[in-house]
Amino acid sequence: MSLSVVGLLLVGALTATGVMALTGRLVPENRFTVTVYLDRDIDAGQKAALQSALAALDGVEGVKYESREEAWQLSQQLLKADPALAAKIKVDDLPDSFNADFAEVVFDCERLTPLTSMAGADTIVVLQRSNGRNQPTATIACGNLL
Repeated sequence: MSLSVVGLLLVGALTATGVMALTGRLVPENRFTVTVYLDRDIDAGQKAALQSALAALDGVEGVKYESREEAWQLSQQLLKADPALAAKIKVDDLPDSFNADFAEVVFDCERLTPLTSMAGADTIVVLQRSNGRNQPTATIACGNLL
């Protein structure tokens, strides 16, 4: 009797593992950030349209606006070990941007195509962020995204 119970437990475990593998639950998710750098002469309507389009993309977890002042403060913080280089960066050198976060196995760049034709978008960059398992942050090659 106990042998049949062990057999049923083994079959159940194998079935659950198979279902998880087929649904992708065993594949780790990666973290991606899409940054849309804005034109300097963008108007409020174009900015709102870009933010809405980015927020409406499939799989987006959130969108954050970053002003050039915030970008400058971050650059100063990141470059505090090199004050000479940090001093060369001026607020006006940096653009405003939108950052959108995604969590998925593989990033599909095709979903960004509608953004490329929108007024106010200067450059779009996709970064795969470190997942804490010795994976460095990397730029994803998405073709010519502006």
